Order: sequence, then C-alpha cells, then structure tokens
Amino acid sequence: MAYLGTPIDTTNQFQSLQGKRFDGDGSTTDFTLDIAPSSTLDIEVFVENVRQDPNSAYTLSGTTLSFTGAPPSGTNNIYVVHQAKAVGTIDPPATESVAKTFTSGVTSSTTDNSDNLTLISTDDDANSGPNLRLYRNSSSPGDSDVLGQIDFEGRNDNSEDIVSARIQAITQDVTDGTEDGRLTINTIMDGTERIRINCHSGGITFRNADEEMRIDSSGNLLVGKTSANDTDVGVNLYSTGKASFVVAGDATIFNRTSDNGNIILLRSAGSNAGIIACHGNHPGDELSISGSGTNTSGVYFSNSNSTLPMKNNSTSDNTQDLGAGSYRWDDVYATNGTIQTSDQQEKNTITDSDLGLDFVNRLSPKSYIFNGKTRTHYGLIAQDVETVLSDISKTSADFAGFIKTDISEEQDGSSYRYGLRYNEFIAPLIKAVKELKAENDSLKARVTALEG
Repeated sequence: MAYLGTPIDTTNQFQSLQGKRFDGDGSTTDFTLDIAPSSTLDIEVFVENVRQDPNSAYTLSGTTLSFTGAPPSGTNNIYVVHQAKAVGTIDPPATESVAKTFTSGVTSSTTDNSDNLTLISTDDDANSGPNLRLYRNSSSPGDSDVLGQIDFEGRNDNSEDIVSARIQAITQDVTDGTEDGRLTINTIMDGTERIRINCHSGGITFRNADEEMRIDSSGNLLVGKTSANDTDVGVNLYSTGKASFVVAGDATIFNRTSDNGNIILLRSAGSNAGIIACHGNHPGDELSISGSGTNTSGVYFSNSNSTLPMKNNSTSDNTQDLGAGSYRWDDVYATNGTIQTSDQQEKNTITDSDLGLDFVNRLSPKSYIFNGKTRTHYGLIAQDVETVLSDISKTSADFAGFIKTDISEEQDGSSYRYGLRYNEFIAPLIKAVKELKAENDSLKARVTALEG
C-alpha cells in the first residue's frame, strides 16, 4: 500500500459527493465500483481515511478497482469518491466562427454565429454581479467596424448599468467617419460616460462626456480646446516647452500661500534673469520687479503706502538709472518738477562757480525741430557746448551738464549720442546775472559821479 497525506475524516468531508464504501478483510484486493472511471485520476481512494497514491496503490479495469496490497480489516474503512465533473468545456472553433456563452452557476450553454464570446459571472440572479463580455465584430452596440472589444459591467437586478468599462480596438472613428484606427478605454457610471481615452493616429484624447483634454499627434497637451493655438480659450502646453493660457478673465494666477518671497523666478540659459516677489510685513504690502537674479535692483510697488506707491529698491540708493543712452524715455508727465538732491552734507569740494558771464556769452541758443517731430523747440546744441568747453580749456568730463554716450555696439567710440543736463546751466546763468548786475552797478555809480 502507498499512502499520501495525513488521515482525514471522509465520513464528514465527502457526504455530498458521489462515492462507494467497502469493508476490508486483510486479504481481498479487488473491489467492484458502480461507475467505470475513465482513469485512476477520475477517483480518489481512501483507506483508513488516508488518501492512496493513484500511481502505485491501485489500478482500474472497467468497474474493477484492484489494490496492489490487501487493505486491512475494518468496517467501511475503504472509500472511493468520484472527482466532480466541470459544468462545460470549450470546444475548438469550427470552420465558421461560433460564439459560446458560459455562465458560472448555470448548467447550460448557448451558441450563435455572432463571433462573440461572452463570459458572465453571476449570483442567483442572472442579471446581477460582474460581467465580462468579449466582442469581435460590429454586433457590439454603439460602434462599427470593431476589431475587438472587452466590456466589464456591474449591473443591478433590473439589468441597469451601474458601472461599466470598455476596452475596444476599432478601424473607424464613429464621430467623424475617418478610418484612423483607434483604441478606446472608457468608463460609464449611472448611464453617463465619465471618462474616455482615445488613442488614435491624431494623438490621445481624454474626455468627460464631452472632450476636455487631448494630446495631439505633435505631443501638445490641450485642455478645453482641440487644436494647438494661442487664440482659442483653453490651455496649451506645447511639446517645445512653450505654454499658452487663453481665458476671458484672469489668465494666470500665481498664489504664494506662505511667507513673503519670490513669486516668479525667470531664468535664461539656466541663470537667474529676473524676479517678481512680494515683500513687507504682510502679504501684498509690496511687490518688486527686478531685472536681475536678486532683489538688489528694480522697482517696488507699495499697496500700503499711498504717498510712496512706487520707489527704487529699498536696499540700494543712488544707483539706478531710468532709461539709457540708447533706450531713452520720451515725454514724462508730472504735476511737479523733478527733485534734485542738494543737501550740503552729500556734497564735497564746494567752491564758487567758475562758469559765469563769459561762459554764457559763448553759448549759442538755437531753435530746432526733432527728427520725426513737428513742433519747434528752443535750446542748445550739445556739440556747440563741447566746443565752448574746449575754448575755455574746461574738459567735458569736468562739466556734468554735458553728456556724451558711446552707443556703438562694439563700444569703440565709433558712434556717440550727445545730451545736456539743462539744470546744470542754471548756476552759470545766475552768476552771469550777478556779474551783469555788478557791471551795471559800477556804471550807475560812474554816471552818478559825472552828473554830480
């Protein structure tokens, strides 16, 4: 005798299965079964509740079960149980494709010529529980030219879809009839399509009921729009790295929710190029725009100081210019004139002006019209002032009223732009007036003496 496993209670464990019991007497080896098994694998044999090895403990010949060794004496100590048969088997397809339906828990099967395979896992009600259906032609509802389709469905007792998902491969886009080949994955809840993912020659489309997002064939991500452009409302993230936001209201919102600091950091070739940041004791007190990678330059806009809504960067003084020789401002509109710093404590090497009547007499006031303009202006020509300074042996670098900026691309002095600070001519004019008054006073004194 050959034994497998450990003893089990065959009386309780196999009550519901078809089988037959025998009494062993220590000498009998052959026993007759009621049903002829097809092989030793179709039965399980237990002696003294121990399963016997089908390869060595016994043989079969029709309904005769022959042990290789006589089982010991005992009442009902030999038990033969027949293995449970499968409900059905899947036959290979015939020349004409034949679809079969197999339902677990239901001992029937149906066939048709729809070339479909439907597998339904059900509970007591044939319409409830999860369902899996495999389709392979246009008999699938809702789409044409379906190459393959798998439906996963959850239904209630009224055959109403609660949740379903579909994976399908088709050759024709049913929305516009173009044959582009498409793989569709969608999900339906309560009868409404919630998510659809279409993979086709035009890219990948994501949608919720109506299309909401897609990745086109160029790799652009589109949200709320169907083509890559900068005019239609929606979001466009280009595959090149460019981004486009088009909306009727606030186009882009950047919200720093914690402390003050950088809101937008701009970089060029990996290096910081500019910053938009918030400052102050409370969020929104001040906003700075800096043209460098730090907040050491730029302009501050204040929301909390109504008398100083815009100022130079508070961390630096007397370092920033407004405009440049090659990038000048045009008109500056203001209700008051500019304020020049004139604090004695901020000046050194203070002496009386060496420019007066002689300098003023050498100046040549002109009238002129700016190129591209129409109105007549009155003033001085900077090149004339440069000549006057040379005539009185005063270098142009020593007179702040004269500006000569190298605007050549190579900065080699091949091209200059001239300018004047007219406020620097006020002091020489005042001295000239005083010199004229002194002369006038002297003449008046001489006239008075002659008359006397």
